[in-house]
Formats: sequence, structure tokens, C-alpha cells
Amino acid sequence: MRGVLAVARRVILGLAGDRPTVMLVVGAPFLLFFLFGQVLDAIPAGGVNGGFMRPVLLSVFLFILTYLLTGIGFLREREQGTLERILTTRATRLGIVAGYFVGFGVLAVVQATALAAAGVLFLKVTFTHGFAPFYGLELLGAFSALGIGIAASMLARSELQIIQLAPLVLAPQIILGGVFVPVDALPGWLQPVSRALPMTYLLDGMKELTQQGATGDLALDVLVLAGFVVLAAVAAVAVLRLRG
Repeated sequence: MRGVLAVARRVILGLAGDRPTVMLVVGAPFLLFFLFGQVLDAIPAGGVNGGFMRPVLLSVFLFILTYLLTGIGFLREREQGTLERILTTRATRLGIVAGYFVGFGVLAVVQATALAAAGVLFLKVTFTHGFAPFYGLELLGAFSALGIGIAASMLARSELQIIQLAPLVLAPQIILGGVFVPVDALPGWLQPVSRALPMTYLLDGMKELTQQGATGDLALDVLVLAGFVVLAAVAAVAVLRLRG
């Protein structure tokens, strides 16, 4: 996989020099979860189940923020001609995609870490099986959103189109992923659709790792999320080969 380290290094250095993006990645989770924490603490007894909402908020914002930041960042690579220049080098298509995954993966790790820290600080999230399994699952969710963001940026021609694709990409994840009702309570024809979405498995795993008595198949959640990461990478390689 020639080109992995070179591409990853270029992306990481570019992101490190983009101070507004760094501030957004680190600061947005703390601001958002501070506000949500105040709202959840103010809910009267018998209102919305705050214990249920906490993993929901972590899952939803992890997916939304990682998708948007990765999609826009990768699209800028295309608009500036960087991707086209890399395609003319000896780097393999697989190496290029792996390099972008590693480079933007650093962004995803920082984003996931900031969300986890803000969740503990402001949402009072607790971990029934320890922090390490939760953090590992969170990173898998972030990388699945990263893969979807890169795939979407392959289709988009401008940053506006990345935003316009967001409702099509993200809304079904939120509506059908178990945020509002359990997947088993959905109409029968919608349940297979829900089970084909990464958010379903991310939220299910987070519930199991943050709530006492929550039931689910954590091993299945991990395998499916890992599968989405691989599938997105394969799709990106295929598109690059068509472009090349």
C-alpha cells in the first residue's frame, strides 16, 4: 500500500494548521453537551428519560459531527486538486484511501475523545463495563461515519452539496436507528432498513455500555460497525479507480 504514510502525514499537518476546525472539533462537544446537560437536569420527574437520552446524544452527535467534518475536509482535497495530484504519483489507490482514513481518522479520534470527555463532564455518563469498551465502540462509530463522509464527498461537487446530502444520509439514521422507538417496535417493513444502518448498532452498543440492565448483542454491534468501515473503504477505492 504505497502512499499511506505520505497521504496521512499531509492530511494531519493540514488539519493541525486549520485552527478553526481544531477549535470546532474540540470545543463544539463541550458547548453542546453543557447545554443539553442543563436541559436534562431541568426535566421534571416523570418526563423524558434522561438516562436513555445520554447515549442517544453521544451517538447522534458523534455521527453528525464526524460526517460533516470529514466530508467537507475530503471535498476540499478534491477542490484544491490535491487528490488529483496524488493520483498521478506512484501511490496505489488502496494506499491513498488508507492514508486518508488514517489522516482523517486522527480527526475522528480527537472528536470522539472530546465527545466522551464532554459526556462524562456535562451529561454525567457512566460506564457499566468500564471506559475502554465504550471508547472502543465510540471509535468504531466515528470511523463508520468517517467512511460515509468520504463516500458522500466522492459524490458531491461542493461543500453545499455535502450539507444538502446530510438529511438524506443522517436523517434515516436518526429516525430509524432506535432514537425514538426500539427497532423491534418499528413497522415490519422498516425493521430491515433500520438493521442496515450503522447508527442502529452504535446506539444499541452505547446503551449496553452505559445503562444498567440494557440488553443487546455487543459482539454483533462491533462486527457490523467494523463491516461498515471496511465497506466504505472498498467503495472509496472503487470510485478512485473509476476516476483514475
